[in-house]
Amino acid sequence: MCRFTEKYSIRIIRLNNLRREELERITTRWRLDEEQVKKAWKFFKDVCSRGDESIRDFYQDYYGLPRDTPIEVLEYEVKDAFKKTNDEIMGSLLRIRDRIKRFNKEILAGLKEAWMIRVEPGVYLGQIIRPIDRIAAYIPGGLYPYPSTALMTIVPARVAGCNTVLAASPPRGNGEPGIDPSIVVAAVIAGANKIYRLGGVQAAAAFACGTETVPRVDKIVGPGGPWFTAGKYLASSMTGIDMLAGPSEIMVLSDGTGDPGLIALDLLAQAEHGVLSSSILVTTSERQAESVAREIMSWLDKAPDKARETAWESLSRYGGIFIADNIVEAVDFINKYAPEHLEVIVSPENTWRVLEKIESAGTVFYGEYSATALGDYSLGSNHVLPTSGLARSRGGLSVLDYVKIIDVQYVEPEGLLAAGPDASLLAGIEGFFYHKKSIDARLDKIRGR
Repeated sequence: MCRFTEKYSIRIIRLNNLRREELERITTRWRLDEEQVKKAWKFFKDVCSRGDESIRDFYQDYYGLPRDTPIEVLEYEVKDAFKKTNDEIMGSLLRIRDRIKRFNKEILAGLKEAWMIRVEPGVYLGQIIRPIDRIAAYIPGGLYPYPSTALMTIVPARVAGCNTVLAASPPRGNGEPGIDPSIVVAAVIAGANKIYRLGGVQAAAAFACGTETVPRVDKIVGPGGPWFTAGKYLASSMTGIDMLAGPSEIMVLSDGTGDPGLIALDLLAQAEHGVLSSSILVTTSERQAESVAREIMSWLDKAPDKARETAWESLSRYGGIFIADNIVEAVDFINKYAPEHLEVIVSPENTWRVLEKIESAGTVFYGEYSATALGDYSLGSNHVLPTSGLARSRGGLSVLDYVKIIDVQYVEPEGLLAAGPDASLLAGIEGFFYHKKSIDARLDKIRGR
């Protein structure tokens, strides 16, 4: 069923009545476009072969900038950005930076820097943890600046102990070479060593291949638009990446106890990210479903044209309100969908029952006052999150993405006598002559042959 006004219709559908085509509409999310990857390869290959010259051509052709525009953001530009940043903005950036630091330090503290155990006599296994040496953090520019992304991607690298942290963000274009001052300031206070005027495929290619000005890195992190994501995909065969993040998603789970107005705003907040974003409410209350639908329509009427048009197209394409018969059915649907953001707004008696059953979500916001938008900006958790079902296999960006966990093995003669024959046997089955000989030679040495 749908609820109609003169302008909008909000889908309200019972999960057990969900038709196949409706399920495909909401679960068929963003996928990397094959044609775009093919087009991106042309630019990627050109940067890798011609380096800075390719970037300068792109400056001129796409951004309308002189070819001699510096690729690296210069010191006077950084100073100018700080001058343009008022005390209120600076204070917020510093407080958010410190929250991100505290959260990631706690994550890192849960890991042992080095450990080793004896798994059987003569066989010892362990691990050491080391920071990735050189990181590139991409900060989208686009229509709006994202200083929050600078903090989210750079601060964890510094907590991990990465030696070199480079940042990139596209110039504003239309002949304007500057990067938004808020991005520059956020990148500097987060700990970036250098900032580059780079966007899209060119940014991914420059960091993957290296140019005369831009060093090659060991890992590229951060979200971006379709062109950067396509470039990042191509870069993944040459250097590490965090994940391929697509359009934003939210699911709100409620048992009828949440404020309909607040839920509506949270759905609209994700929908305004872009027309490909997905915003879904799953509730066990038909009354709440109808109340939230009315609130969405009311807020759409109050919004500026751009926000309203974007949010409504997003809701029309990938949004909806779904009624579950019970919490178990609702949670099962959520785990299958694996949303990027999940809000859980339920009564106290349902709280832990729900949280214990959540298996797949990029990040979870529990409670009515835990707005997803807080996590986007100021809590200290990360807003670089898995989308398009990738939450089935990983969580959000954290300090763990900036370290290497390296296995260590130590074998004594006693351990070789125990483990060697098994390895020799399997090497023979798999047809690896020298693998088998390298083990057998050691066994013979111990046995005195």
